[in-house]
Amino acid sequence: MVTFETDEELCGDYYPCLPPDDPTTSFHYRGVEYETTLNLNWVTFVFNRPIPVVRYMTAPVLANTCDDSEGSCGPLRLRLTFDDPTPFFGFGYGFNDLNEDQDGTSTHNIGKVTLYNDAGRAIYRDKLKASRLLCCTEGRFDFTAKGNYAPKGTGIDTRRFVSTAVIEFSYDYVPFVPGVSPPEEGTTKFFGIDDVSYGIPNVCLPVVP
Repeated sequence: MVTFETDEELCGDYYPCLPPDDPTTSFHYRGVEYETTLNLNWVTFVFNRPIPVVRYMTAPVLANTCDDSEGSCGPLRLRLTFDDPTPFFGFGYGFNDLNEDQDGTSTHNIGKVTLYNDAGRAIYRDKLKASRLLCCTEGRFDFTAKGNYAPKGTGIDTRRFVSTAVIEFSYDYVPFVPGVSPPEEGTTKFFGIDDVSYGIPNVCLPVVP
């Protein structure tokens, strides 16, 4: 499972930190190309003090942000392209919905994930849902290829390995300001992902506690 590194010199309490390079619509990180909607930037949020996040979201979070002060934020579209097709793929996700009930009730569909193989064919589609208990409205998505082995054990069938994942987040909501109690309405929306899991051939990464 991969988490996103940050530069500690740029990070403070509830301070957004830049990814490896300046914010951009795309960048390459540990075997994956991350691309997002034009005119929207990636930032990495680090929370140095305890935050009441449960279940799925952890820090740091790679987030796609948008200032919605004029109601100009449209659907967010994130594309992950893997250097090597992976037999499994997953990620946690969350967003800052002020009005979501804090009772663990699942939201209506907030978006969808479509997975493609190396030939560009869709191999799996699923709708995203989320719920909120304390802080962010959050959820998790996981996929594992079935039937990886070809008939008669002649080899591995990679046709259901994930080469590209497209995440579409289309939920309209009222954002809150992180770190303020009681929660206050804000203008910046974010849709963040973390704990991305996928296979990297012949690479052993250190275990993150």
